Amino acid sequence: MELKKLIPGTMAAAALCFSLAVPVSADNTEFVRDEYGLLSNQEVQELENYGQQLFDEKQCGVYLRVTKDIGGYSDASDFAEYLYVVEELGYGDDHAGILFVVSMGERDYAVTVYGSAYDVFTDRAVSGMIDDILDDLSRGNWYDAFETYYGDSERLLRNYTYHETEYDNNDDLIIIDPPAPEKRGANPIILAIGSLMSSLMVCLGLRFRNKTTGERYSAHEYMSQITMTNRLDLFTHHTVSRVRVSSPPSSHSGGGGGITTSYHSSGFHSTSGKF
Repeated sequence: MELKKLIPGTMAAAALCFSLAVPVSADNTEFVRDEYGLLSNQEVQELENYGQQLFDEKQCGVYLRVTKDIGGYSDASDFAEYLYVVEELGYGDDHAGILFVVSMGERDYAVTVYGSAYDVFTDRAVSGMIDDILDDLSRGNWYDAFETYYGDSERLLRNYTYHETEYDNNDDLIIIDPPAPEKRGANPIILAIGSLMSSLMVCLGLRFRNKTTGERYSAHEYMSQITMTNRLDLFTHHTVSRVRVSSPPSSHSGGGGGITTSYHSSGFHSTSGKF
């Protein structure tokens, strides 16, 4: 009887210990993702191991994302910040980290730094890092470029100590879902030239016919010569909405198409360009 009473109590204690051992929320430890296929599986794994080492030893997330496009955004920096939030990147409650995004669609790159990681990944430091990377990136030496990114990150993090940064409540961030990509049509310049040439040919043809048949005074005589073959909807602008709210954010809750988070607008330090 004593043994039967002891077993349930032991199991309950073990379950309690297990629940305490498992964190409620885990940091994102997918450090490298190549959606475009620039890297081999072995190269991805080597860079992934590099990121994991920095995460464990330096308490900072160092991330790389290779994407097909910038998700409908007009600026790669906005896209990088969006990824940082929706993927819940960064170390600890401060979300400290750096994200390097390479988009192959328009050959865009962006670097965004968040939280206390800005102590070492300053604007000047990031500018130097980009200078180190850009030549290999432009030449298509993908692995060399990304290895340099992780090597420079390791060097900068030698003087880094993780801490939580305080932000004002009125700096809370709601980041809106990305807009749909632009609807692309024919080049408007080519379209205009083509229309002009078509109109000229019609006019010359009608003028030639009038030499033998005389002038026509009814409009439908001429309209019958014109045929509409294409109808194109061209969009020249799109808008990205980013809204700041003053109320304290809820924990990763979405509403009205936006994602309310504990990230803050002034926590981001971003730069972008072409390669």
